[in-house]
Amino acid sequence: MTKAYFLTYIVLFVNASQIFLQESTFLKIHKKQFESEVLGSIQGLVFDLEDHHPIANANVYIEGTDWGTVTDSSGAYKIGFILSGNYNVIAGTIGYHRTKVIGIKVIKEYNAIVNFPLINIMIPEDPMPIEWSNKYKK
Repeated sequence: MTKAYFLTYIVLFVNASQIFLQESTFLKIHKKQFESEVLGSIQGLVFDLEDHHPIANANVYIEGTDWGTVTDSSGAYKIGFILSGNYNVIAGTIGYHRTKVIGIKVIKEYNAIVNFPLINIMIPEDPMPIEWSNKYKK
């Protein structure tokens, strides 16, 4: 009984992997056609508004979706394989206010360029004094 179960398992596994390979081949054949018909991208730079230095590791994402990326060391980003349509794109990182650009139009085979100048969150030069006492001294 154990041998029959083992052989059945192997046959089912092989059949499942063959089905998967056939589906993958189908997707590869039609992927290029699909991409050229409906997919575009959004790319650009994220930089400091005041000194124009690029901001690395900033988050850039499309509002209401799971699509996004992180800027590289030169502040550049690209979100590819986006379905045609209108989107709101948001960029932000620690130490800067988030910025939203509304109504970015993505068209097939087109790179929409969206640059984000981020405003630095000002930290006071003279920190506020903090009073502290250890009430639990021994």
